Amino acid sequence: MSVYNRKGYRTTGQAAYILGVHPATINNWCNNDTLDYVVTPAGWRLIPEKEVERMRRVLSQRTKGRPAAS
Repeated sequence: MSVYNRKGYRTTGQAAYILGVHPATINNWCNNDTLDYVVTPAGWRLIPEKEVERMRRVLSQRTKGRPAAS
């Protein structure tokens, strides 16, 4: 079994859903090295779950203390 078929990875769409951003944002973060990722033989990007969790913490720190949008 290759690393790409193992649990512990999220598709860009899944990562976007979890983080509450558009899938294009995930692709942009991959392009500018904000997120680590692997590429499958078919060319799909997969984001390690640890990276999704790291970005979730980063995003939560950015929004702490800010008032909710009205």
